[in-house]
Amino acid sequence: ITSYTFDGWYKEALTTNLIADNSLPAALQANTIYTNENARWNYIPSSTITLYAGWTSSTSSYNSITLPTITKAGYSCGWSTSSTDTNYTYVSGDEFIPNESMTLYGICVPNTYDITIKTNTGVTSVSLNGTSCTDSTDGCVVSLAYGRSYPLVAVLDTDYEFTKWTQTDNIGSFASATARSTTFTVGSGSTTIVPIAKPETYIQNYTKATCQNEASGEPALLKDKRDGKEYRVRYINNNCWMIDNLRFTGTTLSSTTSNVASDTTITYYDLETDGKSNGQKCYNSYDENGGLSYPCIKEGVDANNNPTVWYNYAAATANTIRGYTNRNNSQYDLCPAGWRLPTYNESKVIGNNSNTYVSVWLPVASGYYRGGTLRDLNWIYWWSASNYGGTEYNRYGIFYVKNNNLAMGSIMRFDGNSVRCIRAS
Repeated sequence: ITSYTFDGWYKEALTTNLIADNSLPAALQANTIYTNENARWNYIPSSTITLYAGWTSSTSSYNSITLPTITKAGYSCGWSTSSTDTNYTYVSGDEFIPNESMTLYGICVPNTYDITIKTNTGVTSVSLNGTSCTDSTDGCVVSLAYGRSYPLVAVLDTDYEFTKWTQTDNIGSFASATARSTTFTVGSGSTTIVPIAKPETYIQNYTKATCQNEASGEPALLKDKRDGKEYRVRYINNNCWMIDNLRFTGTTLSSTTSNVASDTTITYYDLETDGKSNGQKCYNSYDENGGLSYPCIKEGVDANNNPTVWYNYAAATANTIRGYTNRNNSQYDLCPAGWRLPTYNESKVIGNNSNTYVSVWLPVASGYYRGGTLRDLNWIYWWSASNYGGTEYNRYGIFYVKNNNLAMGSIMRFDGNSVRCIRAS
């Protein structure tokens, strides 16, 4: 302005209280009150600074100010002339000489940090916010904004299971560190993310010795390589038992994954719809034309609403014990490879007419099928490999009555009952 020199800055319009250069705080912290001889102010991230230019005809040295520094973890902050700006125009700490009265708004922008993702043993690839990486050495760098969450997914090699996510610097956070598919929230710095995987613990590979070491005090959870279904197992009185009912319904059996002599295919019939009347494949007839000769199954749930499967004896033994005159003990069955139906002697340890093993064998009543009908829902029977007393029609089995003891009894081969396998060695 002609004939005038810039005199300085005032906190309020039409005032004579001049603000000197050093009267503005050097750094502004959120929700902190600052005072000096000329001003008292409380900086909140959404608040503003309004500066009024004062002009006089006298010469003055108050011709600039140093913009206060705004600090916020994970953000870069500065000043802008618009509250709607997404970035700042003026850098905190800079010398600033306006040429008119104006309002400056504090603007904070999330910092961008380099997040390195790497693969690992058993991990095919890692994807972060859509960027996929297959490198386990140098990894791949993804630049992401502080404080925001991004999808993170690991793809595993065959026969591996996911364990957890790790990072070299505990700066960011995982929504779930144990979930293969999760989200990662970027922290206030760069970091490297590496997933951890381990070989699947398949029931086919789980030996009796391992069971003794790992499942004597608590159950171990194992996966069936054939269909991915999981079973709890427990080491009980010198044997390794499934303590969940078998739920395998596959029709193609390989000797590498099932307890069969050679690869085979089975056609199942339905214990309910194919067992209601004489002449049907699953009917409870004492001849060659019913459930003594044809493999029959039924899927459903037990009294605790857990999935279960009922099998007649032809199905339980992988179609190897069939026909009304067959008195052989079974060698082969639908159990996983390395497992089998228990013998009479093995079964009677559990079914000893007491509640000794109820708390560890965890029986749940689910009834049995006969004549196309699910019966006696407070009972449950489990097949054994052993013939009952030399008769053609019956087998030994463990049975349980709800809230009672485990005991031994005879089961008719055309009935649909449950299966729990025992480790062979």
